[in-house]
Amino acid sequence: MLEPLFFYLFATLTVFFAALVVGFQNTMYGVFSLIMTFLSVAGLFLMAGAEFLAMVLVVVYVGAVAVFFLFVVMMLGKDLVRIKKRNLLYIFFGSGLCLALATMLYLLLGESKRLNEWFRSAWMLPHESNTHALGKILYTTYSVPLLMTGLILFVALIGAVSLMLRKREDVRRQSMSAQSRRSSHISLVSVPIGKENP
Repeated sequence: MLEPLFFYLFATLTVFFAALVVGFQNTMYGVFSLIMTFLSVAGLFLMAGAEFLAMVLVVVYVGAVAVFFLFVVMMLGKDLVRIKKRNLLYIFFGSGLCLALATMLYLLLGESKRLNEWFRSAWMLPHESNTHALGKILYTTYSVPLLMTGLILFVALIGAVSLMLRKREDVRRQSMSAQSRRSSHISLVSVPIGKENP
């Protein structure tokens, strides 16, 4: 009895906060609505028995991506006049994306039942969860693509850091090698007792 109630609750919250993401003019409110949308979708994933997807959505998207968006929005200035002038273009482009996404979802939902049955029959044992079955697939059959994906992301991280690294000449920097080559780091001074230091 409670399962349909929670489903409609999470589905309503997801649609409501997703509409707020694109409806708010203030980008801060939009990011907060995006975080609430992710949490509502994670609740739907939990009800569907996809615990791994719910965990990934909360940890990766809410805990990292959305918070990163929030910090970027807080640090960057907003040119609202330029954004308002291009609202019509955004509405046209967004409507096309929504139509394409709805078409893809319609086509995928027809195949979802067959794919779910294939996954359960091919990989899942009767007593194990889908998280255990997914981990078994990733770390046995697809272990090499998983490691290659991690390597590509690591190289991309190094590239992003190296591209953003800028050396400024007007900033004093600490040279560890120059400090290590110094002959004496501490000088001892003998001060007589009872006399003031000049």
